[in-house]
Amino acid sequence: IENPFEVVEKKPDFNLISHRICQVSNLLELDLENLGAIFTSKKRNDIRRALRHKVSVEVDFSEKAKTYLIETHTANMLAINASGKSKEYFYDLFGLFRAGADYDLYTAKKDGELVAALLLLYHKNTVEYYTPVISLDQRHLQALSLTSYEAMKINKLLGRTIWNWGGNGNSLDSV
Repeated sequence: IENPFEVVEKKPDFNLISHRICQVSNLLELDLENLGAIFTSKKRNDIRRALRHKVSVEVDFSEKAKTYLIETHTANMLAINASGKSKEYFYDLFGLFRAGADYDLYTAKKDGELVAALLLLYHKNTVEYYTPVISLDQRHLQALSLTSYEAMKINKLLGRTIWNWGGNGNSLDSV
């Protein structure tokens, strides 16, 4: 896998072309005071709603957080009739990548209960918005919007400048 933001001398050989929908935000152009400007007014309202509901966000590498991510990812993907990543896939990722360096697992809680999570992957100055999940019965809290915003603020402070929101195949149009 190559980083599309890096110049390479030799183009890699490939045997697959995948057309995807994607979006990238340049954090370099934003400061913390205007970071919210990249979100639509609806998303900014969602962030305020989560704050009103006293949703808290933190980085959490516990087994409980990982299990929540995996189980909720499976439920979220089933809800939209899409194939998801397996439990084994996630545990391979957690075993191969370094927590806090190669990835962070952000969690959102309401009254101590996990309601959303966001797995981010890192490469140099790039953040990959990799696996967002939310408890379907807690969507009204808008915890995932707040989680994304808080994670973006922290990564901006850490000097990461590219936020890759990820991509979907043509069969999913949620990006």
